[in-house]
Amino acid sequence: MKQEIRRSSFLIVCASVLLLCPGAAAAATIETADCSQAAVQTAIDSAADGDTVIIVNGSCSWTGGVSTDRQITLQGESVDGVTITHEGGAATLLDVTIGTVFRTTIANLRFMPGSGTGVYVELHGTGLAPLMHDCNFNIPNFQLDRAVKWEVTGGVIWSTTFESTENLDGECGTQVGSDSGSLLVRGGPPWDTVSTLGTLDTTGEMNVYIEDSVFSYVGQAPDVDSDGRVVIRHCQFIGASGTTHGPTSVAGGRQFEFYDNEFSYPNPNRNLNRYFWFRAGTGV
Repeated sequence: MKQEIRRSSFLIVCASVLLLCPGAAAAATIETADCSQAAVQTAIDSAADGDTVIIVNGSCSWTGGVSTDRQITLQGESVDGVTITHEGGAATLLDVTIGTVFRTTIANLRFMPGSGTGVYVELHGTGLAPLMHDCNFNIPNFQLDRAVKWEVTGGVIWSTTFESTENLDGECGTQVGSDSGSLLVRGGPPWDTVSTLGTLDTTGEMNVYIEDSVFSYVGQAPDVDSDGRVVIRHCQFIGASGTTHGPTSVAGGRQFEFYDNEFSYPNPNRNLNRYFWFRAGTGV
């Protein structure tokens, strides 16, 4: 209950900030013609900062990606109502640049691998910490580069699932689940700036907060890489493992916090050596 109050308060503050922004009252809602790549890009291109783009329910295969530097909300019509299958080779299906006036939000999208080898969602740029919720990322074994690259400072991810459904009934000795990268967190204040553990993140904008989410039979859940600062609470780790990067990356992961999470190992055929591999930084 306390966690729900915290998140509700955060979102109320976000909404209040938006109401104070010039032009917020005139924000529009734009609905795509369908869930195709072309229709989504057309709708994004017609949007202005602060608008909401609704992807109508359906299942579509994308052979390439869409991109936006508009500070918008991009969401499916309903939770689990939009499925996008990656058939775009090494492409990033959704390439997002955040900004300083409106908070970017991604929601209600389900991604499936198809024949893709690239990335589902990538966020970069500087500005207000973005939000992502009620998404689902299916990750096959070592096929994709990453499911999500979160290369910005701060943000909140909640009610989101990173999962592999690959060969879960497989016999011992076969690959069960996926060890592909599920969530890469890279970016944030420089490594040697002061800690933002706990209440030291006074604005709530420095750390990436992952809440009420599921990591199921996946690796790098998450991968806290150069300068990354992550807080994970009230999540489930089902046969899944995470890590902080060490000196093999430019700077290594900076810090992580785990609170009130559940760890389980229900499938003994999966080769799970650890739930978390702490290789750098500070942890609580």
